[in-house]
Amino acid sequence: MHGRETTSMRNERSLASARLAVLEWAGHTLGIMHGSRTRGRKPTRMSEVELELQEAIRQILLHTCTAPTESPRVSWRPVGLS
Repeated sequence: MHGRETTSMRNERSLASARLAVLEWAGHTLGIMHGSRTRGRKPTRMSEVELELQEAIRQILLHTCTAPTESPRVSWRPVGLS
């Protein structure tokens, strides 16, 4: 450890870095983001965070498909799920 950095702080920073990397990857894959990607090696905990992202997307899709049509926040429907 360097200075006052604790193990929990390092783990927290590692997960945050992995979350950002996964979101960047998803954004480029879906065509939402354009431009250059972050340089350097990928965070080692990306596989853990990918599962979090998959679960979050599943929850969003479940909420979107069951949300009432008058909801102003939901303006799109996934393809094939009418």
